[in-house]
Amino acid sequence: MMSTLALLAACGGRRDRPVPPVKSERERQDFEAAVAAFEAGNGAAARRRFEVLLKSTHDPVIRPYATYYLARLEGERRPASAAEALLAQADAGAPPDLRWLAAVHGSAAAARAGQCKRVRPEASFLAEQLRGAERAEVELSLAKCAEGAEAIGHLAAAAKADPARETEARAAAEKLLAEVRPDREMMEAWPALFEGQALPTEEDPPPEDTPVVAGEAGERVHVGVLVPLSGNLRPLGEQLALGLEALQSNEDRPGASPGPVLLIRDASQPEDLPAAFDAFVEEGVFGVVGLFDKAVAPAAAQAAAERGVPLVMLTSSDVATAVEGPVWRALHTPGLVARTAAGAGLMRGGRRAAVLRPDNSYGRTLGSWFSQSWQAGGGEVDGEVVWDANKPDWARVAKKVKGIRADTLFVPCDARAAAQLLSHLAAEGTWVRGVKSRFKAPPKDARELWLIGTPEWYAPSLLTQARRYAEGVMVPVPFALETARGAAFDEQLRRRTEASATAFDALFADVIGAFQVARDRAVKEKLGAVEALTRTRYDQGHTAGLDFGERDAVQALFLMVVEEGRFTPMQ
Repeated sequence: MMSTLALLAACGGRRDRPVPPVKSERERQDFEAAVAAFEAGNGAAARRRFEVLLKSTHDPVIRPYATYYLARLEGERRPASAAEALLAQADAGAPPDLRWLAAVHGSAAAARAGQCKRVRPEASFLAEQLRGAERAEVELSLAKCAEGAEAIGHLAAAAKADPARETEARAAAEKLLAEVRPDREMMEAWPALFEGQALPTEEDPPPEDTPVVAGEAGERVHVGVLVPLSGNLRPLGEQLALGLEALQSNEDRPGASPGPVLLIRDASQPEDLPAAFDAFVEEGVFGVVGLFDKAVAPAAAQAAAERGVPLVMLTSSDVATAVEGPVWRALHTPGLVARTAAGAGLMRGGRRAAVLRPDNSYGRTLGSWFSQSWQAGGGEVDGEVVWDANKPDWARVAKKVKGIRADTLFVPCDARAAAQLLSHLAAEGTWVRGVKSRFKAPPKDARELWLIGTPEWYAPSLLTQARRYAEGVMVPVPFALETARGAAFDEQLRRRTEASATAFDALFADVIGAFQVARDRAVKEKLGAVEALTRTRYDQGHTAGLDFGERDAVQALFLMVVEEGRFTPMQ
């Protein structure tokens, strides 16, 4: 999937307002009238006109644009709701000229709502593409979630973009400076604000309460590793430890630099974790990465927060992003899976979707997230078909699907259930659609629909059990053996462990790689470990990338498609 910045480039860095390619002249005029009311500041009239358009239009092209403007209007009264709608639209395959605007205005709304972790890393760059009062409003909002020179820079940009907001921007800057000592970067960000003040020297030491990372850039990073080496998860923990030891040694890679220094400990019992973190502190680790179930995760997060040690957690527990402290999660969330799935269907041209799911919490959560993302991208949702998770009646489900009008199906379930469902759907004439039709002459009553699964579908069992019925299925995944980096990583691990690489192996390796990058940055820029890691975006590894500017560091997934009986990265 294209990033927001790539989409902006594809649009030629376009700054003008987004305009849908509407076929109907009347609908085009209605849309222009609604936009004119919006730009004139007549919110009530604009809202009324856009709502009427959504109800009356027969052209699906216009829907995402009207949804975008309605979300912008919502931002004044309910910024949190506006942020939710706009950021979902930015992720859900909306037209390129709309996605980058949704990303920047969604980030601004999130900042106004105090939801700073939702502000996109690229928002500052995207704001530079705006003009006048629009840019000033966005810059003032982004400043609320920035610190130091970055905050001053946003306020300076707001003052320059719209002189009418300069007094407001100066007041915000003066309030910020009342709590911190200005440094060189702040003064350079807005020189006029500091007129007559001398620049601090380069030799000024950092504040005493900001410990910096000692050593030289390029030295091996020391990392604490916590995996379950006892209890029910012992086999998984031992396999991960074996792969990490191979990563650490680099003995079979002539010419490669020495790997990281990994200090591996058991993470099976919550009561053992405070002592483990105390030992890591004594050993001088840069950060800790670990795999935790929901029973152990709270103790790990608390131990890291109390000691100020950066901790990256591979866990489904939300405690990783809820605890106050330097704790991140590096595992795909249901929201990310659903947004990626919705984006895939919309990019394929889908406009009307249905959710097929088991009657359990996993199915409900993924189905809800998908429906929200699909609608934010301008699509329509044609309801759900639900089955008993314990005793599924696949024939009944397939018959129900035959009666719906959707062109896209989202199916959150495991690979075994997916294989059974696909065969029953085909028996009722519902086939998965690929780039090319599977039929030269479609049988009577047969139709082809886009179909997106979940990461659990990325398994050999789906291909062997579903066979030709799986052709065309799309699956979002955090790691794929079929990518160039994934294949190289798999080969490296197989030589040492005789086992294929998994998403857990890849995520551990990428977190450790990010620690090395962050440590080198900390040494060069005289930063603490937490600050350096927060500034790190790591995309040189085996997964789709990690962004530690967000508490949920996994912000992107690969998209695979089944072609000729095997998983292939989707172009």
